[in-house]
Amino acid sequence: MVTSSSGDEGMLLVLNEDGKLLARKWADQIKPIETTALDFTRDLAAGRWVAARSKMSLQLQEELAPGDLERKWTKISLG
Repeated sequence: MVTSSSGDEGMLLVLNEDGKLLARKWADQIKPIETTALDFTRDLAAGRWVAARSKMSLQLQEELAPGDLERKWTKISLG
């Protein structure tokens, strides 16, 4: 549970063997796919790699480290 000014919200965290964050997902937070896609690209454009990854499925988050996402986005945006 995460406590914020808007109250308590559930969050799922996936950690690796060293305790580093691999993935995160807010529980009970469902948005339209268009909203999620726009938020994802805004996060990428702003360099918020972990925030962008949080909008991906947990499986994709585990497979794609923030540094990998940064490299791929940089390649696309500079390409």
